Amino acid sequence: MLRHIPKRSFVEGRWRNGLGVSWNIATQCVAGEIATQSVAGDIASRGDGEDFDWRFALARIDGDVDFSVYGPVDRVFTMVAGEGLTLDFGAGKVIEVDAVNVPHAYACDVPLHCRVKGRGPALALNLFTARGRWKAEVDVVALKGGTEVPLSCNAAVMLALEGDCEISRSGERLHLREGDAAEVRGQGELVASGGGYLYVGRLTLMSA
Repeated sequence: MLRHIPKRSFVEGRWRNGLGVSWNIATQCVAGEIATQSVAGDIASRGDGEDFDWRFALARIDGDVDFSVYGPVDRVFTMVAGEGLTLDFGAGKVIEVDAVNVPHAYACDVPLHCRVKGRGPALALNLFTARGRWKAEVDVVALKGGTEVPLSCNAAVMLALEGDCEISRSGERLHLREGDAAEVRGQGELVASGGGYLYVGRLTLMSA
């Protein structure tokens, strides 16, 4: 199953700590159902890992800021626009984000201060998973003609970066304008074509 999620349908909201702006793209509730955007916004505000299996969102980072602290949740953070960021966890632990389209994974239940390099704002895609139940792996694929995208996972989320693209599998086909997203259910190979890049977040169920 391929589900188109147009950019215009993303729902704007505040970060859990109120210090920034984000847009919810897709959320799966614990019951396995895809949340409506209104329910997803409420889940995002709590963010304790007990209300969702996974959540996919876009965040804007306008300047130096503390990120929200969640419950037992893991995050894959991918800057898609901006000059760079420093993610400072304290005690000498930092992640230097020096390039776009490079995923960085970390736990969300520890305090984190973000510093913006150069001029802001920066934009980042976040893929959150409930720890111990789901795990996420993210790739950003450069599209050249027909690119095969293997999906040995339970679900996947995708977003077109720096250009339009088309994704297809088993007779289903979606055209994604730049910034549009898609949700994919079921395993199997998908073919992507077009210009730019395709963000691919693979989601695997760890336990029932």
